[in-house]
Amino acid sequence: MDSSVVAAFGLVAAIAAVIAYTHHRRREGDHLGRDAALAASLRTLADGDPVRLAAVDEFETTIYRRLFAASTTAPRLVATAWSLGGLVLALAAALVTEPGSGALVDVAFYLALAAAVGFAVATIVHAVRAVLAATVVPRIAFDDIVEPAPVTADAMSTDAVSTDAGDPPAKP
Repeated sequence: MDSSVVAAFGLVAAIAAVIAYTHHRRREGDHLGRDAALAASLRTLADGDPVRLAAVDEFETTIYRRLFAASTTAPRLVATAWSLGGLVLALAAALVTEPGSGALVDVAFYLALAAAVGFAVATIVHAVRAVLAATVVPRIAFDDIVEPAPVTADAMSTDAVSTDAGDPPAKP
């Protein structure tokens, strides 16, 4: 088999993989929307039963964690995939055209080379942003949420409330 045919198959496979990945990510958002609607209907069906409500809460927590990942990391991964697809196409165009074959082919070669450099930079930038989103962006830990303490009558008394934060406490 000719090496150009293998390269063409590889090019088609790479672009098909990028398109399939972005389609998968878009469908994941649709699934999360359906899961959120299901959680809302399950909550109404639970009808105050604490065990069922706990199961629905667990299901909702899972949905919200997946939704957070889908809203922070996934768009950056999709951008990385599209940049990588553009890089592959630009490199293929640069390999197909050879400098020295004529003025028009030379211009096409250098434009393809410039596009490849641009897409390579974009791929690196988007990949770094995706890694940062996956590792550095603060996550909401649903297990660590603490409900506020109830306000008591002692906290509401006028003796405990200062009128000016800069004044020292009154001496008895």
